[in-house]
Amino acid sequence: MTAFDDGFGEETARRGDHPGVSVSGALMPRKNAAVGGGAFEGADRLGRELQTWAPPIKSADQIIGKDKLILDGRALDLMRNNGPTVGAANTQKDSIVGAQYRLNANPAFRYLGLSEQWADEFQMEVEEMFTLYAESDAHWVDVERKNTLTGMVRLAIGCFFAGGEAVATMNWMKGRRPFRSAMQMIDANRVCNPNDTQDTKFLRRGVVLDGDGAPLGLHIRRAMANDNSRLNESFSWDYWAIRKPWGRLQTLHLLETTRPEQSRGVADMVAALKETRMAKRFHEVALANAIVQASFAAAIESELPPDMAFEMLGGTSATDSRTAASMSMLQAISDYSRGSKNIEIDGTKIPYLFPGTKLKLTPTGGQGGGMGDKLEESLNRYISATLGISYEEYTHDYSQTNYSSLRAATNKTLRSVQSKKRLIADGTANAFYQCWLEEAITEGHLQTTRSLTNANRNWFYDRLNKEALCRATWIGATRGQVDELKETTAAIMRIASGMSTYEIECSKLGSDFRDIYAQWKREKRMQEEMGLDFDLSVTRGLALAEHATDTNNGTSNDGFDD
Repeated sequence: MTAFDDGFGEETARRGDHPGVSVSGALMPRKNAAVGGGAFEGADRLGRELQTWAPPIKSADQIIGKDKLILDGRALDLMRNNGPTVGAANTQKDSIVGAQYRLNANPAFRYLGLSEQWADEFQMEVEEMFTLYAESDAHWVDVERKNTLTGMVRLAIGCFFAGGEAVATMNWMKGRRPFRSAMQMIDANRVCNPNDTQDTKFLRRGVVLDGDGAPLGLHIRRAMANDNSRLNESFSWDYWAIRKPWGRLQTLHLLETTRPEQSRGVADMVAALKETRMAKRFHEVALANAIVQASFAAAIESELPPDMAFEMLGGTSATDSRTAASMSMLQAISDYSRGSKNIEIDGTKIPYLFPGTKLKLTPTGGQGGGMGDKLEESLNRYISATLGISYEEYTHDYSQTNYSSLRAATNKTLRSVQSKKRLIADGTANAFYQCWLEEAITEGHLQTTRSLTNANRNWFYDRLNKEALCRATWIGATRGQVDELKETTAAIMRIASGMSTYEIECSKLGSDFRDIYAQWKREKRMQEEMGLDFDLSVTRGLALAEHATDTNNGTSNDGFDD
């Protein structure tokens, strides 16, 4: 190879066909080699598509701090006024939390040096007492006495959906109460720098950091800015430390960090704010167009010139009032139609129209200005992908869906919400559960732990005892079943093969297997006392289902005994 070959062949270089070689053979600089960004097409600075795209590289807090207020304001506006956005938020709440968020205590008894029997007794005692308190209709768990624990968790999911973070305080209440621990949800926009000062190295939009960047506490404005009913409080701030000196959680700040050194959260939906706004406007225009088309079933067209039409209707010139002339013309057409003899064929009347006019029928509600158009579908698919919700669940359009595609869609949503369940729902519930359990143990409300705290009152915070005692999972929304027979059969097969357990499968249906076992025991005892015997074998149940399917399909299963 020669110096002019460069991989294209010597003959090609001599002809000057190589893009970097002239006809005379002299090397020419590539057009985009230095100026255009080098070897990466994404770094091109000459192409029309990318030449003006040069976003600055800043820290996460710099970028978020500048735009967070307007992003949160726009997101909250959509949460108030845009139906699909409200539906998407409710879908996440229903898919994660459901109707009741149930505690499934699972203490690490081996680390504590205790027996499995103790763990079972602790679990039963704690779950019953905590559920009675957290789900009481008296709303003891809420400082504002508005929500149960389930309602508080749903509220945290909604706050995270709109603002990318959830903030709460753990309070010690006074007065006559079953327990003193209570929680209060805080609007994240109240977390800000005192007197709205600029950020510093150790203060980022209300979050106080230590030398390592770990949060120490939050500055919380007592009332929302510009709240006319609480103007004095809107210029006052309280500092809430993350934890008390002995370790009790006092302030909860949950967010999903997408970059290192990020102190505040941003909602996923901000990436689709423009598209969501466009889809809303498109829907409004399409709806208005559809209403206009549905309002006019027919139009009368005249072939007469405007001046002649006005003259026939009594006007002196085309400058007369057009509204009055139009009303006179319509009155003349109406009088003529009533006075004419209509043609009738098989009971159907055909009117004889005014000379020079014709009737043009308009299909009522036709087209609708693009309702359900591909553009609207494309926008909705973009938005649903941004929110981590399947298109079918975002639009509630299942017209083009079969079993397989619906299962794929629900599984996609499930994968998306599982991380949010762990981060926000479980994080909120665990935070309050830890505070409540600390009170229940240190105040001697639990029989199973009294002997453990008699010698050392601070035993709860020794080493990892708190983490071991508070370890728990939470049973939220049921996953639902598209085809109950197929999915129940699959669950039975997983249990039979050892790939799953009753606890796992029952939690998918929103139930606690211990409650089901206890209920089964009570029902079997009643059956024996009453002399009842039911055949509930799985094989017979499957056979009954297959027989019902064959019957519905018009086939018969001879030899099957009903």
